Amino acid sequence: MNYDRFLSKLKSTMLSHHYRNDLSEKVGNGCLLLSKPVDYVFLAMPYSTIPKNDYRSSYARKVVRNAMLCLPLILEKGLFLVYYGSSDLWKNEVPKFKVDKTGWHIIILQSIHFVDPETGDNINKRTSWGPIKFGFCGKVIEEIESLCKIT
Repeated sequence: MNYDRFLSKLKSTMLSHHYRNDLSEKVGNGCLLLSKPVDYVFLAMPYSTIPKNDYRSSYARKVVRNAMLCLPLILEKGLFLVYYGSSDLWKNEVPKFKVDKTGWHIIILQSIHFVDPETGDNINKRTSWGPIKFGFCGKVIEEIESLCKIT
């Protein structure tokens, strides 16, 4: 499926089931930014827009910070991040990307999902300590993977 259709399906799935507010107009550039009141944020952005070697997703965190009020210990956000684009661009880079292992960040990166909407290829990296998975991510991951099966 093309990128516009992917974002449309992603928005309708996530907004109706997990998130309540659409803040996409605050970020533009092919990004989808959704929030769940108070502490969970969903950001989908084109992989081609991130700076080279940004394996800690600093640019994505900046996009969220610029669009929302985020304060340490008071208004921290748990971020579910989706990078979308051709798997040729991201498939060899995925192992280098890091999720947060602690909650000591204003924006806590709980999960990164890499998606190629045209082929359905997708890979997820999620916060975990051994077999224990954390955060509000399980159903979101399942729904993105299900969406990827529709090509």
